[in-house]
Amino acid sequence: VEAPLALVNPYCFEPPIAPHLAAEQAGVVIDLAIIAAAFERLAAIADIVIVEGVGGFCVPLNRSEDSADLAQRLGLPVILVVGLRLGCLNHALLTARAIRAQGLTVAGWIANRIDPAMAAAERNVAALAERLAAPLLGVVEFMAAPDPGRIAAQRAVARRGRVHGGARPGAYRRSTRLFRSRQVAVNTRVRSIAQTMRQLNRNVRMVFDDLRMTKNSCPSACV
Repeated sequence: VEAPLALVNPYCFEPPIAPHLAAEQAGVVIDLAIIAAAFERLAAIADIVIVEGVGGFCVPLNRSEDSADLAQRLGLPVILVVGLRLGCLNHALLTARAIRAQGLTVAGWIANRIDPAMAAAERNVAALAERLAAPLLGVVEFMAAPDPGRIAAQRAVARRGRVHGGARPGAYRRSTRLFRSRQVAVNTRVRSIAQTMRQLNRNVRMVFDDLRMTKNSCPSACV
């Protein structure tokens, strides 16, 4: 939906620095109530509202409140974006712990390859998948010039092969095969039941036909 910029982005500052510092330079105090009110107005006109964080889960927004306070105020499930580079394991695990400490749910996480030269990137992703206790929603490959279309295509591929709830890729494939085999068994059973029901219906119709024939051929005294 189309929405005024004042609702989509209630606070916008030019310097690429921490939001509370940028607000101080602009002579503004970030008020969480204003952001929450904008969210409520957007939620009233849209089916889904995605709230993008800024600077990290615990970055200060004013002198006494930070992004964690805003997330708790809105009460939304959180998607954690992990920048794949040295130190990302500690950063991601601490952030997930902070999210849960606020009483919020880690709905999933995305691995973002911001360092194309990172060593053992796939093994880091596997380590996080084992420890975050949240589904891996996708891996965004490094792009020198980010292209939303290519990222969307990568996400489509990731959805088909994503790892759920910390499972290893091999375990995920095995669970998928098991699910499909069970689904085939269920479908076979359903078809068998349907065939039995059709035969039963045919038998019932034959009984009624026999009764009608008996009634038509029987003298009135025996009816």
